[in-house]
Amino acid sequence: MKHQFLTLLLMALAVVLSAGEVVAEDAKVKIMKKDCRRLVRQTASADVAYKPGVDVRGHKVVPADIRGSMPLKLPAVFEFNVDVDIRKYMGGPEDDAAAASAAVIAGDKAITAATSAGTAATAAETAATAAETISTSATAAAATATTAVTTAKTALDADPTNSTLKAAWNAAKTSSETASTAATSAASDASAIAAAATKARTAADSADSATLAADKASYAETAATEASTTATLATTAAGSDVSKAALATSATYASMSATIAMTDASSSSNANTALIAANRKAQKLTAPNINIGKVRYNIKTGSLTFNGKSLTDPDQSTLVEACKDVLKRGR
Repeated sequence: MKHQFLTLLLMALAVVLSAGEVVAEDAKVKIMKKDCRRLVRQTASADVAYKPGVDVRGHKVVPADIRGSMPLKLPAVFEFNVDVDIRKYMGGPEDDAAAASAAVIAGDKAITAATSAGTAATAAETAATAAETISTSATAAAATATTAVTTAKTALDADPTNSTLKAAWNAAKTSSETASTAATSAASDASAIAAAATKARTAADSADSATLAADKASYAETAATEASTTATLATTAAGSDVSKAALATSATYASMSATIAMTDASSSSNANTALIAANRKAQKLTAPNINIGKVRYNIKTGSLTFNGKSLTDPDQSTLVEACKDVLKRGR
């Protein structure tokens, strides 16, 4: 269709009736000045094309040739393929962006989970310290009670018939047994609480140093679980004993911290699952580029083709030259 139109225009240029229009005898086709101006403006003039051996003013110049260098031999014909990235049109970039966003979210949540795990571990360690303090005091009380039994027995041995001394000795033995039982229980509680707190700290440190979001989430969950265990043990050990108020308080804080850490760990785990799903979706679209044709350019002839079809238009060049003449006459 384009060549038919250009042919009609060339026929119209056979007779120039005025500066503003061209008319042929067989067919009447009008070309206005504005059309010629547009055509001439959009087509480069021949005098701007590169000419070897001359500068922009037409003066001869020495070619840029370095002595002793190998002459550059260009091929007569340049060819290159035109490819299309099919993945681009199948939602690939959108899926890549979704995966990148999921990675950022997973990373942020993993860091939050690791931080919460560290807080929970610290709370667990505080409870362990309180339990150890109670154990130490109970052990000292048991030792004092044992000493009191020894002292009472010594006094009774000096006066075996003294009922008062015998009663004191019996009371000392009872107190010593009670103190010994309390010390044993406190030591057992302190040991169990310390073990759980240690596990919480180890997991929290692992969560903090882990590189992968999935590992951070996993370690944070372990830390939260151990901190919760610590809180439960501490709460049981404290009971309703007012002398163990510090242990009860630290147990409450450890429980709250463990709950927060578990929530953050779960959120991090879910974000990591979403990241995996997003990555899999993005990786599904791995369609290779599709070649749609080949461009071929002949340096000598100036011929430019795509899949064998010419991309140059001799008719248009002729029309441009005719329009230049029309415009000259119209000035």
